[in-house]
Amino acid sequence: MSQQWADKMLELLENDAKTEKQQAKQELEKLNLELTEIEQKLDRLLEAYLNTLIDSENYKQKKNELMEKQSILKDKISQLKAGNLFWVESVKEFINCAQECAKIARAENNGHLLSQMAKKVGSKYFLKNHRIEFSLWPPYKALAASGGAASATELSDRILFSTQCKPLEVQ
Repeated sequence: MSQQWADKMLELLENDAKTEKQQAKQELEKLNLELTEIEQKLDRLLEAYLNTLIDSENYKQKKNELMEKQSILKDKISQLKAGNLFWVESVKEFINCAQECAKIARAENNGHLLSQMAKKVGSKYFLKNHRIEFSLWPPYKALAASGGAASATELSDRILFSTQCKPLEVQ
């Protein structure tokens, strides 16, 4: 992945994260307003019950409905406050790793670095006929295929390397 692509992708990622945070903030305001309304309804319901305007059975039924709604809203609010933007960090890590892979692949005498990177981007390693065979994780597989890697295609499941870590063939 080129530096230009990585920079553009990181910029788009930051914009998406900001947009998502803004939407979460608006949703949080809306949920807090709904929670306040439910709390006011609970207060009015209690006053009506204490003033004997409604009977015990209706009070309990309506109170349980409102308490259930209140509980659901509180759960949603706590989820939004947690700010679950874990996907942003995962994508950043992928972009940085892809850049690092490109640098390592272009460098000479980098067998040790290539082996470390292969552990990061793949799984199911086998040594067969003096070749290292492994499967790429899905995002790296797509990147290798679209980046013109000699050892990967969109349909390939595995990549083979000789003991010198030069791409040989696709299976």
